[in-house]
Amino acid sequence: MLSDIELVELFLAGNKDAFKTLHSRYYDKIWFCCCGIVKNKSVADDLTQDTFMQILCNLKNFRKDNFRGWVLRIASNIAINELKRIRRIEKKSRSQLNPNDIQSTTKNDPLEILENKEKECLLLNALEELPELTRKCVIERYCHGISCTDIAETHQIGEWKVRHRLHNGLQFLRKKLEGLI
Repeated sequence: MLSDIELVELFLAGNKDAFKTLHSRYYDKIWFCCCGIVKNKSVADDLTQDTFMQILCNLKNFRKDNFRGWVLRIASNIAINELKRIRRIEKKSRSQLNPNDIQSTTKNDPLEILENKEKECLLLNALEELPELTRKCVIERYCHGISCTDIAETHQIGEWKVRHRLHNGLQFLRKKLEGLI
């Protein structure tokens, strides 16, 4: 069995089968690395492919010392960048959550505007206290109008779990905000 470095050298010399061997040797390791970071199987599938594309594009820059470490560093960097991207999107969608849609009767009343801002702040703070997946489900369902089926598919959980999380999330928010809004 050829070492990783020998396979890299063969590939760089023009042997395409050498990369296929590296791909089969490292696919699972890269996938588990990515999935461990992003906690989503379908995203991990995409990130694994992205990692192999990066490896392929940068193989000529490999310093021929620790191939496994180099490959897993690329995978973890790609997964971490994706996780940051996902969190930015979630943060943006939370900031677009507009409890001011609790329609005010007089838009120009400064006191009412201030009260609505306070309500918005209370709601956002209460949402932040929810467990992450429950918060995502609540925001996706009630702010973005996404169906329970689609939410379940996105997060790779059962639809009944989504409904359970929505129920528990709304119950928590009702208790937390009771008398405040």
